[in-house]
Amino acid sequence: DIYRGTREYSELSWAYEQELSYPQIDEERKRLLALKIAEIQEAFLEDDAKAEEHYKYALQLKLDELIAIRGLQRIYTRLEKYELLQDMLLKELPLQKSKDRSMNLQLQLAKLKEEHLQDKEGSIKYYEKVRHVQPNNLSIVRHVKHLYKEQENWVEYSNLLEKEILLLSEKNQNIE
Repeated sequence: DIYRGTREYSELSWAYEQELSYPQIDEERKRLLALKIAEIQEAFLEDDAKAEEHYKYALQLKLDELIAIRGLQRIYTRLEKYELLQDMLLKELPLQKSKDRSMNLQLQLAKLKEEHLQDKEGSIKYYEKVRHVQPNNLSIVRHVKHLYKEQENWVEYSNLLEKEILLLSEKNQNIE
């Protein structure tokens, strides 16, 4: 780590790659080196292709490596590789212990499916999961209602319209 304090990130990455190529180092050290290389490539050298390669390698060594998963999420977002981004969001979801992060991931999946993957049914599925946990979230209710209207699912649309009216009337009563 003698290069860490300098701005020679390219040289540091190269040194880590040299160490990574030694056959006698253990898998844990390989994983850590791959993550260091990926982070340098992504953050300092702005080489998404090389960062992606090393994040993927770290993920091969440890399938639940959150640093690699999130690094790939950032790269796929920047590169607009939405199918691959979806894969990484789905890979992180079962690993999450935080309810807030889990809800955030489900919202990201819902938006991704709606806006970039043209998968309205999939979008509804993830919005409904969030709505199940946050049934009084007016913005989620409105958004899902809108999707049901687009799908011409009038039963669900009318149920959510009723829910929206109920939430708005409760909100107005609290203001008075």
